[in-house]
Amino acid sequence: MARIIRSFPQGLALSLALLVAAACEPAGALLTDQLREAIEQYRQGEGEVEAIGSRIEALFARMEAELAELRADAAAKSGEAKAELESRLAALEAQRRELQKQWLAARLARLGEEAGKALESAGQAIGQGL
Repeated sequence: MARIIRSFPQGLALSLALLVAAACEPAGALLTDQLREAIEQYRQGEGEVEAIGSRIEALFARMEAELAELRADAAAKSGEAKAELESRLAALEAQRRELQKQWLAARLARLGEEAGKALESAGQAIGQGL
């Protein structure tokens, strides 16, 4: 086994180690990172805003599925395993609530910007009509 590991090029070994580390990271952590990034893109208006909004909704749906799975797993366990799952569940639910607040704030900010542009355009049209 040691001979096999030594025969790996360094870059490949590092890539493999990073892949294993990423696979060990809980799905909830990956989802929250993806949601934060997508919400920030939406807030800054980077890319196609409607597509980003749809992606955010899909990510929240995946998070809800992850929460449901954690609830089911916790219900099936007892003792220390149950307490650990319940702790992870509570942490993920708290993160979801915070992300939902950020998503709502980003949508309201975008709505405000669009309303301001519409009012400005209407004012210009009225000004030109006089």
